[in-house]
Amino acid sequence: MHNYKKLEIYAAALELTKQIYAITKQWPEEEKYVLTPQIRRSSISVQSNICEGSARISDADFIRFLYSAYASLQETESHLLLAKHLNYIKEAEYTALSTKIDSLSRRLYSFIGSLRRK
Repeated sequence: MHNYKKLEIYAAALELTKQIYAITKQWPEEEKYVLTPQIRRSSISVQSNICEGSARISDADFIRFLYSAYASLQETESHLLLAKHLNYIKEAEYTALSTKIDSLSRRLYSFIGSLRRK
């Protein structure tokens, strides 16, 4: 088992979620029940899967949760791209968040690789 609080990938996922919450507060009211909760849920799912997987006894179980975290991360980026196309966020905001998502994606895969080599 791993302590999720000590994992850099968890800290990065938590920071991403905080940023998603901050930007979605500025989105139009009509997105209150559609895109806003969807992107918030997908970003929360990244950190939640890292946390839940870290509590599993086997690394194989943890890896499955890390793959789910990765999938939720891709979903989050997809929602961000839509938000950019709908002009809810500026190009610079999208680029900055997309860069963070890419970095976290690489770190997730690197961590999965290290667990597989154990």
